[in-house]
Amino acid sequence: MLDDDDDELYIKACNVAQWDVRDGYPDVKYYAMSGFYVDATPGFRNNHIELKKAIAEVLKYIETRRADVGEWKERLQVSLNMLETGANELHILHNAGLYDIDALWTLLLRGRTSDVHLQRVSMEMTSQLHHYAMWVINRIDWHKGGLKV
Repeated sequence: MLDDDDDELYIKACNVAQWDVRDGYPDVKYYAMSGFYVDATPGFRNNHIELKKAIAEVLKYIETRRADVGEWKERLQVSLNMLETGANELHILHNAGLYDIDALWTLLLRGRTSDVHLQRVSMEMTSQLHHYAMWVINRIDWHKGGLKV
């Protein structure tokens, strides 16, 4: 959260989730980040190339495991196509699973006690998805009366 009293920006504490597998069960840990003063608003670069690579890795993982993941394969493939064509970023985030990606990891983990490859792929995908979301949010023009990216 940004607080710009006295012409200084202060970034307040927030929680960051990290997904892991412990004793065969999904485990989510939250790490608190402390607050600090900054001279300017943090910037995020467009990481669409890294996000495309992460999505491609997840699709490859799904194929090699022949996993039944319902509509996720189609959603991820559509997300790749949307990134290629420059579709609306908010639609990309929704389609790629910003709000429900943990459902995919649960489906892929089903029947397995642990999978290091899945852990690596899921952490990279989640990280790139969150980075892309921050880039999109920072591009929103809040002062011109609406949500324009």
